[in-house]
Amino acid sequence: MYHFSHFSAIIGIGENQEFEGKCSNLTNDVAMNLNDGADNNINMLSSSPDPHYNDWILQKPEQRFYKFGGYCFYVKE
Repeated sequence: MYHFSHFSAIIGIGENQEFEGKCSNLTNDVAMNLNDGADNNINMLSSSPDPHYNDWILQKPEQRFYKFGGYCFYVKE
Protein backbone atom coordinates (compact mmCIF):
# COMPACT_ATOMS: atom_id res chain seq x y z
CA MET A 1 0.00 0.00 0.00
CA TYR A 2 1.19 3.50 -0.79
CA HIS A 3 0.02 6.76 0.74
CA PHE A 4 0.74 10.22 -0.54
CA SER A 5 -0.45 13.63 0.51
CA HIS A 6 -0.03 17.18 -0.67
CA PHE A 7 0.92 20.02 1.63
CA SER A 8 1.20 23.70 0.95
CA ALA A 9 2.02 26.51 3.35
CA ILE A 10 2.35 30.25 3.38
CA ILE A 11 5.24 31.12 5.63
CA GLY A 12 5.59 34.59 7.06
CA ILE A 13 9.01 36.16 6.92
CA GLY A 14 9.82 38.74 9.54
CA GLU A 15 6.68 38.23 11.63
CA ASN A 16 8.57 39.58 14.64
CA GLN A 17 9.19 42.95 13.02
CA GLU A 18 7.49 45.98 14.47
CA PHE A 19 6.90 49.20 12.57
CA GLU A 20 4.06 51.67 12.11
CA GLY A 21 1.45 50.51 9.60
CA LYS A 22 2.58 46.87 9.70
CA CYS A 23 -0.14 44.32 8.94
CA SER A 24 -1.17 42.14 11.87
CA ASN A 25 0.28 38.64 12.10
CA LEU A 26 -2.68 36.78 10.68
CA THR A 27 -2.32 33.06 10.07
CA ASN A 28 -3.21 31.30 6.86
CA ASP A 29 -4.52 27.79 6.46
CA VAL A 30 -4.48 25.79 3.25
CA ALA A 31 -6.47 22.60 2.62
CA MET A 32 -6.18 20.35 -0.42
CA ASN A 33 -9.30 18.84 -1.98
CA LEU A 34 -8.38 15.73 -3.97
CA ASN A 35 -10.81 13.87 -6.27
CA ASP A 36 -13.68 16.25 -5.51
CA GLY A 37 -13.87 15.09 -1.90
CA ALA A 38 -13.94 11.33 -2.57
CA ASP A 39 -12.85 9.00 0.23
CA ASN A 40 -9.50 8.42 -1.56
CA ASN A 41 -9.21 4.87 -0.18
CA ILE A 42 -8.62 5.92 3.43
CA ASN A 43 -9.77 2.44 4.54
CA MET A 44 -6.50 1.04 3.15
CA LEU A 45 -4.60 2.74 5.98
CA SER A 46 -5.99 0.24 8.46
CA SER A 47 -3.95 -2.55 6.80
CA SER A 48 -0.63 -0.75 7.33
CA PRO A 49 1.73 -2.24 9.95
CA ASP A 50 2.83 1.28 10.91
CA PRO A 51 0.78 2.88 13.75
CA HIS A 52 1.29 6.31 12.18
CA TYR A 53 -0.99 5.19 9.34
CA ASN A 54 -3.25 2.55 10.93
CA ASP A 55 -3.97 4.56 14.10
CA TRP A 56 -2.71 8.15 14.32
CA ILE A 57 -4.07 9.40 10.98
CA LEU A 58 -7.35 7.53 11.46
CA GLN A 59 -7.94 9.18 14.84
CA LYS A 60 -8.53 12.53 13.07
CA PRO A 61 -9.02 11.73 9.38
CA GLU A 62 -10.30 15.16 8.37
CA GLN A 63 -7.29 16.96 9.83
CA ARG A 64 -4.62 14.35 9.07
CA PHE A 65 -5.71 12.82 5.75
CA TYR A 66 -8.37 14.73 3.82
CA LYS A 67 -7.09 18.23 4.58
CA PHE A 68 -3.72 17.28 3.10
CA GLY A 69 -5.10 15.69 -0.06
CA GLY A 70 -4.39 12.18 1.22
CA TYR A 71 -4.70 9.28 -1.21
CA CYS A 72 -3.95 5.55 -0.81
CA PHE A 73 -3.44 2.90 -3.45
CA TYR A 74 -2.02 -0.56 -4.08
CA VAL A 75 0.34 -1.46 -6.92
CA LYS A 76 -0.23 -4.89 -8.43
CA GLU A 77 1.79 -6.66 -11.08
